[in-house]
Amino acid sequence: MTQKQLTMFENCLRNEEKSGATVEKYMRDVRRFLAFLSESPKKRPSKEQTMAYKEYLAKRYAPASVNSMLTAMNRFLRFIGREDMCVKLLKIQRQMFCREERELTKEEYQRLVKAAKDTRLSYI
Repeated sequence: MTQKQLTMFENCLRNEEKSGATVEKYMRDVRRFLAFLSESPKKRPSKEQTMAYKEYLAKRYAPASVNSMLTAMNRFLRFIGREDMCVKLLKIQRQMFCREERELTKEEYQRLVKAAKDTRLSYI
Protein backbone atom coordinates (compact mmCIF):
# COMPACT_ATOMS: atom_id res chain seq x y z
CA MET A 1 0.00 0.00 0.00
CA THR A 2 1.76 3.03 -1.32
CA GLN A 3 1.51 6.80 -1.17
CA LYS A 4 0.53 6.72 -4.86
CA GLN A 5 -2.47 4.50 -4.00
CA LEU A 6 -3.47 6.91 -1.22
CA THR A 7 -3.30 9.86 -3.60
CA MET A 8 -5.31 8.00 -6.24
CA PHE A 9 -7.92 7.05 -3.63
CA GLU A 10 -8.21 10.67 -2.49
CA ASN A 11 -8.63 11.81 -6.11
CA CYS A 12 -11.30 9.16 -6.62
CA LEU A 13 -13.27 10.44 -3.62
CA ARG A 14 -13.00 14.01 -4.91
CA ASN A 15 -14.10 12.93 -8.41
CA GLU A 16 -17.17 11.35 -6.80
CA GLU A 17 -17.86 14.84 -5.43
CA LYS A 18 -17.61 13.78 -1.80
CA SER A 19 -17.55 16.76 0.54
CA GLY A 20 -14.19 18.03 1.73
CA ALA A 21 -14.97 16.87 5.27
CA THR A 22 -15.82 13.36 4.04
CA VAL A 23 -12.62 13.12 2.03
CA GLU A 24 -10.56 14.29 5.01
CA LYS A 25 -12.25 11.81 7.34
CA TYR A 26 -11.76 8.88 4.94
CA MET A 27 -8.11 9.79 4.46
CA ARG A 28 -7.54 10.19 8.21
CA ASP A 29 -9.17 6.80 8.85
CA VAL A 30 -7.17 5.07 6.11
CA ARG A 31 -3.91 6.57 7.40
CA ARG A 32 -4.78 5.33 10.90
CA PHE A 33 -5.31 1.85 9.46
CA LEU A 34 -2.03 1.98 7.54
CA ALA A 35 -0.20 3.11 10.69
CA PHE A 36 -1.68 0.10 12.51
CA LEU A 37 -0.43 -2.19 9.72
CA SER A 38 3.05 -0.68 9.83
CA GLU A 39 3.34 -1.64 13.50
CA SER A 40 2.47 -5.25 12.73
CA PRO A 41 5.30 -7.80 12.71
CA LYS A 42 3.87 -9.35 9.53
CA LYS A 43 5.19 -7.80 6.35
CA ARG A 44 2.30 -8.66 4.02
CA PRO A 45 -1.13 -7.19 4.81
CA SER A 46 -3.76 -9.85 5.51
CA LYS A 47 -7.36 -10.42 6.53
CA GLU A 48 -6.03 -11.44 9.93
CA GLN A 49 -4.55 -7.96 10.37
CA THR A 50 -7.76 -6.18 9.37
CA MET A 51 -9.68 -8.33 11.85
CA ALA A 52 -7.13 -7.40 14.53
CA TYR A 53 -7.59 -3.73 13.60
CA LYS A 54 -11.35 -4.08 13.97
CA GLU A 55 -10.85 -5.58 17.43
CA TYR A 56 -8.40 -2.80 18.33
CA LEU A 57 -10.95 -0.14 17.34
CA ALA A 58 -13.81 -1.89 19.15
CA LYS A 59 -11.90 -1.67 22.43
CA ARG A 60 -11.31 2.06 22.09
CA TYR A 61 -14.30 3.64 20.32
CA ALA A 62 -18.09 3.59 20.26
CA PRO A 63 -19.60 1.08 17.78
CA ALA A 64 -20.85 3.80 15.42
CA SER A 65 -17.35 5.33 15.29
CA VAL A 66 -15.77 1.93 14.69
CA ASN A 67 -18.17 1.29 11.80
CA SER A 68 -17.36 4.66 10.30
CA MET A 69 -13.63 3.88 10.38
CA LEU A 70 -14.15 0.37 9.02
CA THR A 71 -16.25 1.75 6.17
CA ALA A 72 -13.38 4.01 5.10
CA MET A 73 -10.88 1.16 5.41
CA ASN A 74 -13.08 -1.27 3.43
CA ARG A 75 -13.64 1.34 0.74
CA PHE A 76 -9.88 1.84 0.38
CA LEU A 77 -9.23 -1.90 0.31
CA ARG A 78 -11.80 -2.37 -2.46
CA PHE A 79 -10.25 0.54 -4.35
CA ILE A 80 -6.81 -1.12 -4.36
CA GLY A 81 -8.26 -4.53 -5.25
CA ARG A 82 -7.92 -6.16 -1.82
CA GLU A 83 -11.55 -7.09 -1.19
CA ASP A 84 -10.24 -10.24 0.48
CA MET A 85 -9.10 -8.11 3.44
CA CYS A 86 -12.44 -6.36 4.04
CA VAL A 87 -14.25 -6.98 7.33
CA LYS A 88 -17.89 -6.82 8.38
CA LEU A 89 -19.12 -3.87 10.38
CA LEU A 90 -20.13 -4.22 14.01
CA LYS A 91 -23.78 -5.01 14.61
CA ILE A 92 -25.49 -2.19 16.43
CA GLN A 93 -28.75 -3.03 18.11
CA ARG A 94 -31.31 -0.31 17.68
CA GLN A 95 -33.14 0.94 20.73
CA MET A 96 -36.89 0.50 20.55
CA PHE A 97 -37.55 3.16 23.17
CA CYS A 98 -35.66 6.22 24.29
CA ARG A 99 -34.05 6.47 27.68
CA GLU A 100 -36.40 7.40 30.49
CA GLU A 101 -34.70 10.75 31.12
CA ARG A 102 -35.54 11.76 27.53
CA GLU A 103 -39.25 11.05 27.89
CA LEU A 104 -41.65 13.97 28.15
CA THR A 105 -43.45 14.54 31.41
CA LYS A 106 -47.22 14.98 31.37
CA GLU A 107 -46.76 18.71 32.01
CA GLU A 108 -44.29 19.08 29.12
CA TYR A 109 -46.66 17.21 26.82
CA GLN A 110 -49.61 19.44 27.78
CA ARG A 111 -47.48 22.55 27.27
CA LEU A 112 -46.60 21.37 23.73
CA VAL A 113 -50.24 20.68 22.88
CA LYS A 114 -51.22 24.11 24.20
CA ALA A 115 -48.44 25.75 22.14
CA ALA A 116 -49.78 24.04 19.00
CA LYS A 117 -53.19 25.61 19.73
CA ASP A 118 -55.86 24.59 17.23
CA THR A 119 -53.55 23.47 14.47
CA ARG A 120 -53.72 19.97 13.03
CA LEU A 121 -50.58 19.19 15.00
CA SER A 122 -52.45 19.67 18.28
CA TYR A 123 -54.89 16.89 17.38
CA ILE A 124 -52.12 14.32 17.04
